[in-house]
Amino acid sequence: MAAPRIRLLAAVALAGCGGGGGEVADAPFSGDAGPSWTSLVERGFEVESGVFDQYRCRTVAVTEDMYIAALRPVAPAGVHHTVVTVTAPGSAVGEFDCDAGTLDLGLVYAAGVGGGELRFPPGHALRVHAGDLLRLNLHLFNATDEPLAGTGGLEVELAPAAAVTEEIEVVFVGTSQLAIPGDGEPYQASGTCTLTAPTTVLALWPYMHQLGTAQRLELSRQGGAFEVVRDQSYRFAEPYAYPLEAVTLAAGDALRTTCTYVNDTGMVVGHADDLTGEVCLTGLVRYPATGGDPLGCVE
Repeated sequence: MAAPRIRLLAAVALAGCGGGGGEVADAPFSGDAGPSWTSLVERGFEVESGVFDQYRCRTVAVTEDMYIAALRPVAPAGVHHTVVTVTAPGSAVGEFDCDAGTLDLGLVYAAGVGGGELRFPPGHALRVHAGDLLRLNLHLFNATDEPLAGTGGLEVELAPAAAVTEEIEVVFVGTSQLAIPGDGEPYQASGTCTLTAPTTVLALWPYMHQLGTAQRLELSRQGGAFEVVRDQSYRFAEPYAYPLEAVTLAAGDALRTTCTYVNDTGMVVGHADDLTGEVCLTGLVRYPATGGDPLGCVE
């Protein structure tokens, strides 16, 4: 399995891009609080009463290499979900209004209401490189009768480089071979990846665009039958990542992602990285990091 080097907090567990059917996972991340937390990226916000779909972003430049051993969202009332990604070199830094589609494949963290701490095993860390650009995307909502204001973001606990024996990264499986009919009927596309080296998966991030309705990840060990790892509904506006019990895979094991879409546009929709088209990807938070192409196992 070509291991991409998406160099950031491949944070939040093996999750596909996008959330599960609007349902909030029950405190999906847990762990004992560490001795020292620092803000990786944050921004203030204000959201008026009765607003349910407001997005605010901030891009910051990383000034030094960091090894992230744990992370947790800062999500006061008004924050529905928090996503942090590594964005393209040359992107403008600063705060700006954005939308649900202002995401990147360099996943650092993704969690909704109730999401909590994610702690990597001892000696394991996600390396953030000096010069990386981190983008925070806050989805804001306010069901109260009064305006809400606060600061949302992501805190991390750092480890000294000498204490890190395994670096973590995010890679993707899935397919770019998409031709989704515009007839309003459910349509499925699948992509399979056979691993060429052992790896351990810690979390999943399902990722599709606005036509996606469900995603399934299956595992076949050494040519055996495929068994379901995770099968869930999907909502583009809720890009949650999901932790797993560590799953150790061997060379010869295979992963298959199946994406379900409903396209009522009357036109065939193909693959595109932007919102003019669709994607079918499952992000895998895994180790060891190999620095390969993060999309090297996408059909």
